[in-house]
Amino acid sequence: MHRCWPFPALIFTLTLLFLIVTIEASDAQNPIPQRLKEIVVTATRTPVPIEKLTNSVTVIDSETIEAKQVKTVLEVLRDVPGLDVRQSGGPGGNTSVFMRGGNSSHTLVMIDGVQVNSPTNGLFDFADLTIDNIDRIEVIRGPQSTLYGSDAIGGVIHIITKKGTGPVTGYLSSEYGSFNTFQTRAGVSGGSQRFDYAFSASRLDTGGISDASEHRGNFENDSYDNTTFSGRIGTTILGDGRVDITARYTRSNTDIDFEFPIADDPNSISNRNSLVLAATFSKPVTTWWDEKIEISINDDSSEIDDQDQDFDFMSSTDIKSRRLDWQHNFQLGNATTLTAGYELEDEEGENKDNFRGTITNNAAYAQIQANPIEPLSLVIGGRLDSNNRYGDEGTYKISGAYALENLGTTVRSSYGTGFRGPTLNDLFFVPFNNLDLEPETSKGFDAGVEQHLLDSRIIAGVTYFHNDFQNLIVLDSSTFVPENISKARAKGIEATLQISPINTLAINTTYTYTAGRDLETNLRLARRPLHKGNINVMYSPTNALTLNADLLLIGKNFSDTQNTQEVEGYEVIHLAGSYEISTNFEAFFRLENLLNQQYEEVFGFGTFGRSAFGGLKLKF
Repeated sequence: MHRCWPFPALIFTLTLLFLIVTIEASDAQNPIPQRLKEIVVTATRTPVPIEKLTNSVTVIDSETIEAKQVKTVLEVLRDVPGLDVRQSGGPGGNTSVFMRGGNSSHTLVMIDGVQVNSPTNGLFDFADLTIDNIDRIEVIRGPQSTLYGSDAIGGVIHIITKKGTGPVTGYLSSEYGSFNTFQTRAGVSGGSQRFDYAFSASRLDTGGISDASEHRGNFENDSYDNTTFSGRIGTTILGDGRVDITARYTRSNTDIDFEFPIADDPNSISNRNSLVLAATFSKPVTTWWDEKIEISINDDSSEIDDQDQDFDFMSSTDIKSRRLDWQHNFQLGNATTLTAGYELEDEEGENKDNFRGTITNNAAYAQIQANPIEPLSLVIGGRLDSNNRYGDEGTYKISGAYALENLGTTVRSSYGTGFRGPTLNDLFFVPFNNLDLEPETSKGFDAGVEQHLLDSRIIAGVTYFHNDFQNLIVLDSSTFVPENISKARAKGIEATLQISPINTLAINTTYTYTAGRDLETNLRLARRPLHKGNINVMYSPTNALTLNADLLLIGKNFSDTQNTQEVEGYEVIHLAGSYEISTNFEAFFRLENLLNQQYEEVFGFGTFGRSAFGGLKLKF
């Protein structure tokens, strides 16, 4: 089956939509809107206006998430430059994110400050993470181990939940759609100066599609269900102190195709329970010194059960990760901030048949943010991790930004090192383990420029990145024992263009070029396409109506390290919208894969054809 990239019919369709909407909207003669300054916390562990950041950052707010009418975070992340999202099959299928050519285990994922990568394999599976109660997502690209340690070798994705404000508000929504999909969501929030809260709950059931690709002769649909509870409460204490407690619990059940090579398997199911819990206390000590203590738990249990007539298999894994982080911020004059802290992490995992192990890590970190002159921002930091399994590992980072506000131009650059320690599986999964493994390491550099024009109605940016990965842990082809024998390189370009000709219309385009190769074999890195592009159009002609169109273009790539499983490039269009029928009622819809493209994200695994979803939302 032949596909071209980009696909002319799709380009024409969206271009026509852009022109019609722009011409109609331009007649409105709308005034230039006031743009609020966006604050980012993850990049430096302190609140910093986004225009002063020295990192390459993307922020996705709750309005953007809601306009897309999606169910999961993985669907939101597909648009982000520098990220490649791959899901193995339909809902509940294992989902990995690759940042700037790094492995999927090189991206640290946090939920309200809690590091949620699995201690057993180093990954975070996005399949079960719904958009419930999420306020914003901050994506920080490039090595971030200086502030966050292991797993942040390629970057950080931080999911931040909502904080309640004002009088009590709530919602109840119900949605039905293709593949016998039904979802119910509910939430309530509110807050005062002393106390605030936000809670949500959701239930998703779907008949799904076949995880094994249907066009390869597989027709048994794999169902999925997901129950998620999320909550945040906060209160002032000891005058100007504050306590925040956040929790997120998810239970999911997924029919899976467990055969190899991938094919219909009607007897296999995966069950998962996940709890993320954190308590944070923050308080100024003096006018120039404040501190924050966070205690968190990531508790995850999963089970795979395959009751085949000829082969009976069951595997269950329980993991726990406990973390203490004690952070101090010192204001050294008007232009310099010192952030320093101590981190203690204890990880443990158990598989009833293969292993039981623990890892303990102590770390100290420090970072200085300085503005020696008004246009210039500098950040330099270092960290030392001391691990009871693989010893000491030091990392550092230096970055800078020069912002010429009168010209609307900002230049950014950074250089840093990162590492990823061996996981519990690498060290203890008998007989495929190796206690002598060393951490994977990286060196990363980027440089970019961002230009604002016409009072930020046009924002264009381009960034070059280069990452070298050393000591990569791979399985020996004959013994399947992990060894530090590989190295890789990834370099490329991220480009963005945002256009807001009038208040009611926003057009965002992104393009990423990633050239990633295994330096031992000179083969392409798996699941990283050379080319990835996205065009998003958000149009709100009235306060009641919002329309959203997404065009995603993915180039050819390979699903395996030997470059034998070729995945063709593809192009898909999604449409979504909502309309406020009254003050309290809203109708919404989503059309996925509008042109019914047949494609695969991972070799052998299925994807949705044309599908439609719609529902009603009650707000009070």
